Amino acid sequence: MGVKFFQSGIVCLAGLLAACSDSAVSEAESERLRLEIKQRVEQTRALDQARIAACMAEHAADWVAIDEAITGSDHLGQHEDMLRLAASRLVCERKCSLRQLSEEGGFWSAGANRPNLYFTYCGDGRADRKHYVNAITGAVFTPESDGS
Repeated sequence: MGVKFFQSGIVCLAGLLAACSDSAVSEAESERLRLEIKQRVEQTRALDQARIAACMAEHAADWVAIDEAITGSDHLGQHEDMLRLAASRLVCERKCSLRQLSEEGGFWSAGANRPNLYFTYCGDGRADRKHYVNAITGAVFTPESDGS
């Protein structure tokens, strides 16, 4: 449901944005549309976060499987909690499976010039296969996103 809602929300938001840029729309109407866009974006994010939180809670009951999937991670002893949460999030967001994480051996250090940054590969073979986690903030992102 979340994906369909999100996709239909994007189409709807695109229509609202077009209306906002229409010079025939008054300032008051433009502001009303901007507020509506903001509300719809917040609703979409809340639904997505609720779905992910429910999934993560479900996986929390079986940390053993997640721990086994990330057992080969670099610096696991130092960042175990954050890497465990990152793995759970990737699984819940359907970006990775536990099998894929296990096959990759978990998370790998991004290098000395990028401390506390780790990555793994999973997905369907496209450019979005590489996923990063900031072991300090817990941010999980792909190279195309900003990582915040």
